[in-house]
Amino acid sequence: RLLLGSVAERVLRKANCPVMTVPKRSPDAVPAGPVLYKRILCPVDFSESSLHALQYAISLAQEADGQLTILHVVAHELEHTADIELATGMTVGDFLKEREGDLRRRLREAVAAASESCRVESSITHGKPWREILRIAAERQSDLIVMGVQGRGAADLLLFGSTTQHVVREALCPVLTLRHV
Repeated sequence: RLLLGSVAERVLRKANCPVMTVPKRSPDAVPAGPVLYKRILCPVDFSESSLHALQYAISLAQEADGQLTILHVVAHELEHTADIELATGMTVGDFLKEREGDLRRRLREAVAAASESCRVESSITHGKPWREILRIAAERQSDLIVMGVQGRGAADLLLFGSTTQHVVREALCPVLTLRHV
């Protein structure tokens, strides 16, 4: 498992179709009728795969007349870069304020596109992305997390893991992953 990853994790990285991972803690009984996810969390990092997942999450929220939360997590590693002043000519504080403003603008654009068809809320938080995704999912009592997944090399995954892997392993609700092809 350490060197190759589990079968489920390989499927998540390679599948060309959406993959739903259901946590062990879920009930065995399947409800009669369609399963509608009313509280959906969709983390975005503005990559093509996360924006593709967002479109999918919007359609699911529309279908269920649900609440969609769009989340962007600013990784701590990116907040403490000492070279910011040299590269940009700005103080670290000014750079982070400008960056936060840009992120809020991009989230507003994403929300505007989604809010025509369902109830949407956006949030920016700071920390380790997978921890923050799980924390927000728990706080919001999310029924489903929808995430874009990107293929990464074996060495990268071995050394660092991926946000998606961590979320799938620890989530209390199902996680729907989509790979943008």
